[in-house]
Amino acid sequence: MGNLGDGAIPELVPGRVVRVRKGHDAGLWCVVVETDPESGRVLLVDGSLHPVDRPKRKNPKHLQVTRTVLEDVAARLASGKSLDNGWLARRIAALRDRGDAS
Repeated sequence: MGNLGDGAIPELVPGRVVRVRKGHDAGLWCVVVETDPESGRVLLVDGSLHPVDRPKRKNPKHLQVTRTVLEDVAARLASGKSLDNGWLARRIAALRDRGDAS
């Protein structure tokens, strides 16, 4: 897990943990899997409501960006390997429950 310690504003990169602030999914913790520079949206997954094969498109303005990046998720996405929904859901739940995704 990577954390920024210098006070910089985190970027929405693949593997970044975010919390949805607006809309139907408000309060949901997700992971960024892709950014769409054309539309300005990001694609989010959480392993359950929004599985890897059906990511949620969201406006970045409606997200609370955390400083946490799941490096193993980012590496798998960069190498083109698939993500397992159950594994991803457990990783997000563990972060949320421990309060590590600040």
